[in-house]
Amino acid sequence: MPAPLYVPIGERVSLGVGKETTFGSPVTPTIFLPVMDFNPTPKNTAVPRTSARGQNSQVEPATGSYVGKISMQPECCPDVLPPMLAWAMGSQSTPTTSVVNTTVTASAAIGATSITVASAVNISAGVLLTCGTNPAIAVASVAGLVVTLQSALTVALTIGAAVVCTSTTAYSSTIKLGSPLPTLTLQNDRVTDAIAYAGCKIDTFKLMLDSKKGLTGTFTLLNQNESKVTSPATPAFSALFPFQFETIGGSTTFNGTAIGQSGAASVLSWEIDGTNTIDATYYSAAQGRFPQNFPEQMKKITGKATLGFENDVAQQAFWGGSTGPASHVPSIALNLFLVSTDLADATNGVPYSLNLYMAKCFIESADVAQKPGSILQQVVTFECAQSAAGNSDDLVATFVNTNATVY
Repeated sequence: MPAPLYVPIGERVSLGVGKETTFGSPVTPTIFLPVMDFNPTPKNTAVPRTSARGQNSQVEPATGSYVGKISMQPECCPDVLPPMLAWAMGSQSTPTTSVVNTTVTASAAIGATSITVASAVNISAGVLLTCGTNPAIAVASVAGLVVTLQSALTVALTIGAAVVCTSTTAYSSTIKLGSPLPTLTLQNDRVTDAIAYAGCKIDTFKLMLDSKKGLTGTFTLLNQNESKVTSPATPAFSALFPFQFETIGGSTTFNGTAIGQSGAASVLSWEIDGTNTIDATYYSAAQGRFPQNFPEQMKKITGKATLGFENDVAQQAFWGGSTGPASHVPSIALNLFLVSTDLADATNGVPYSLNLYMAKCFIESADVAQKPGSILQQVVTFECAQSAAGNSDDLVATFVNTNATVY
């Protein structure tokens, strides 16, 4: 009787990822990804030989290069997605316990229950803020740069007064575009054996969010080689819930204005796409079948958002004017903020969170589809640019979790 066919269910399979110190040298995984899809597509290149040998059939081809490509979709848990984004974008700041560090931009009198801040990054409902010399006050809600507090100020605030939240368990870090990207080892334990895909670089990534789903992250990688693993590492998976569309506390800020809330356009879905434009064909003569490196070229961030057509703010931004296309269309700023149902710091009410900020989005289209029997929806597509020459901040991701070191 033949052996039973194994299927990837439950805890039978695992996928681990580790950051390499030497390109192409396998390492032990440091994190394990709960994956919804993992699809490696390696290929041996056949070098054809002429068949004009007095025969009707082909002769055995010569062995050419090895080509490795992987597509995967991990569950976007708050402690799994950040390292993947850091490895995909290339530059990460050192995590800090200063979760919120901003100032007020308008004075606030004693008794005020709202403040306007210079930056609302990492501020969400429930977070305890210290505003000036006031005792810590919990946040009730956030709309753009306006923060509503659960209790009134007991000390007046002047412009420039500090607004902070320092944690003992939560850490905040930012990632943006940088080079060189790290190389990774993916260890795939598939029940009957385990394979290490070494020399991996993330070529593209896609983040998507729409209703009735959690945040979806899809990554494509190039790998230099692969090998069998005799003793695979024991997996340890995240126990946190993924970022979800319906979780209260997240927000979208379009050119400084909070949308998706009462009186503004509803955000039905959004998508961010990044590509590192990696050269997959960098082979060196007489140096074997595997790529010598994966050179990185011009990076690019693009995106798309679907809005309920409740006003024409996005349409006017596409025009660059109020009544029609202008001679110059300025870029807009876009901020996407996601919070988790899990807390990174229960004492200070700080949730796991992810903030995606694009300083300059050039809107390429803002189509309003008109279909009988359907509501009007506006699909906005855009491409991102750095805020100033050399900043490499086409996309800046700020995340809060409990990790105290750089990935």
